[in-house]
Amino acid sequence: MRSIMNSFVNHFFVHPTLEASVLAQYNVYLIVSSEELKPAVYLLLPEKLGKHTVPEGMKATTKYTSAKLCFP
Repeated sequence: MRSIMNSFVNHFFVHPTLEASVLAQYNVYLIVSSEELKPAVYLLLPEKLGKHTVPEGMKATTKYTSAKLCFP
């Protein structure tokens, strides 16, 4: 069971990251940002799952960033 979850998490971390890096290179950026990750997630996940995943990821990123700014 652990190896299945590990494979699942690795798959959904590595594939969007690789796709986003390709998009960043295409747009001549050196850093992968959320602007490259959003379309990568939409491309790799089924339609409804992608629609729900991106806003949740944006909320989590905003929450993390605001917490980081409060406690440097």
